[in-house]
Amino acid sequence: MSETNIRKLLFKYLTEKEEIRTLIGTKLYPQLAHEDEVLPYCVYDQSHDYREYTHNGFSGLRVTRFLISCYSLSSDEANNIAETFIPTLERWHKSEDKVKGVFVDSTLEDYEKENKTFGLKIRCRVFYK
Repeated sequence: MSETNIRKLLFKYLTEKEEIRTLIGTKLYPQLAHEDEVLPYCVYDQSHDYREYTHNGFSGLRVTRFLISCYSLSSDEANNIAETFIPTLERWHKSEDKVKGVFVDSTLEDYEKENKTFGLKIRCRVFYK
């Protein structure tokens, strides 16, 4: 599976989830949101994709790292969106055979003075075949 396919699977999975649509509709964008997009929205970016190895060689899994950024006009709303994303991501493997697991590595709060926008960034790894 190529990087593009795992990104498409991520987008499809998240935009089909009612708990996500309730918070941001379908405002989930690769890399950048539209310049005039109304908050709240989320952006996802794939930082790298690699083959997973063990001492016995290639494990058969690929790993890709995503950064998902949730933006809002309030810190509470950005946190609420991110707190909804995390368990949704962690359940992904239960509904997609190609996804074998998702590990959320960290979260990071963000504030953009220029736009007066609060954000919460989720760093995660997706293991897939």
